[in-house]
Amino acid sequence: MGQVLWTITGRLQVEENEINGSGQPIRRALAGVEVEVMASNFGTYASWGTARTNADGYFTLRNEKDQSKRKFKLKARFADGELEINTGVLANPGDFFSPAIEVFEHDHEVEGPQINIGTRCFEEGAGGELGDRDTRRRAIAWYVGKTLIKALTDHDPYFAFDGKIKVIYPANVVSGQCYANGVTRSVYIHAAGAVNQWNVQVLLHEISHIWNYDHNHGTANWFGAVFCPPDLDTHAQVERRPIAFHEGFAQFASYELLHELWGDETDSTREKRHPYTRYALFNTLKLHTLEELEQSDHGVERALYLLTSQALYTRKFGDRHTRLQSDPYPMKVSTPSLDCPEPPRLTIWDVLKVFQANPGAGWPTEWQVGNNDYGVRRFFERAADVLGGLDERTKDLLLNLIDPNSSEEPQSRCKPNGVKRSGVGLAPVEK
Repeated sequence: MGQVLWTITGRLQVEENEINGSGQPIRRALAGVEVEVMASNFGTYASWGTARTNADGYFTLRNEKDQSKRKFKLKARFADGELEINTGVLANPGDFFSPAIEVFEHDHEVEGPQINIGTRCFEEGAGGELGDRDTRRRAIAWYVGKTLIKALTDHDPYFAFDGKIKVIYPANVVSGQCYANGVTRSVYIHAAGAVNQWNVQVLLHEISHIWNYDHNHGTANWFGAVFCPPDLDTHAQVERRPIAFHEGFAQFASYELLHELWGDETDSTREKRHPYTRYALFNTLKLHTLEELEQSDHGVERALYLLTSQALYTRKFGDRHTRLQSDPYPMKVSTPSLDCPEPPRLTIWDVLKVFQANPGAGWPTEWQVGNNDYGVRRFFERAADVLGGLDERTKDLLLNLIDPNSSEEPQSRCKPNGVKRSGVGLAPVEK
């Protein structure tokens, strides 16, 4: 029987309703997935090779075979040189593997040589493994991870990860908490018994830890942040500055990335998160000094949101004694009578750039994760030195705004523009 060129095509997607926070189902193309094509015309399947999906989720595999009718079976695997989505147990890290997921199988032999399996979507209600809850979540983890890796590299080659990342879901973590291990470069999403901690924001939080490990100098305090015992966990109120910054940064980065990468989608609710008022820092987070803020991951998180605040001079932060109407967030201030400086307008990409060594600006090493002097204040000082959009006076203002004992407002840096007004109006901040 003569040989012909068979062409097998299709598309892979995942349907989810959680990434952008809108709760509305969205179909996402699954790029870079390994697809294995298997064919049988005598009852036994044999592999015809593998292909990868393109940016839109389409794949094509060609193979020269005879013209016999065949049944086809296709399997997908979430693994490449950058990312791998695994399933396994913590006790046996060597057993982790990226499972082959059956996405299609003919129920009878078909003629070729053109075979199109159509769109196969990981979604609730789909048959077989496509509809399995945990498999769908691994597909979401693949989409999120690949989108993030591409966005980081596209913005700046420095932002790239230093190696492959592995995501393990579901993981049976002894402590019962999700975590990231910089040695194995693995993110563990705990899901044992009745406790399932799957969440896209949590996934990005843990991946942000890996990014931090890849973009710092020194590891003196690194293992403390990874393997801290339960009674000395990394979310305590009084922590060493590097641990508090490491945790606070991961939380900040996860929400900022959700906002930056998916916040502009239709009907999205991934709104920009805000810093806290001084009243909230003092009374809600129980942070009485700037020193205490530097030793709290929650304090660090709220301080970092101040760096990327886009309307600095239209916000009122108050003092630690007076609760504002908009608490815990700063109030929106009407300032048409004031001539205010241009706000920094920094983004998450600017914040990530602060980690990079800049000898010309006086910072010869990357951010030092294990140095106890490296906290919020040092990060803001470093940002002012390396970022063109943040000057020294604005940096000093930002540090005052996160000091529970200060009362300075951004408007103190503004000057009257000649418009006569009886006062400054206040309104709740837009959330």
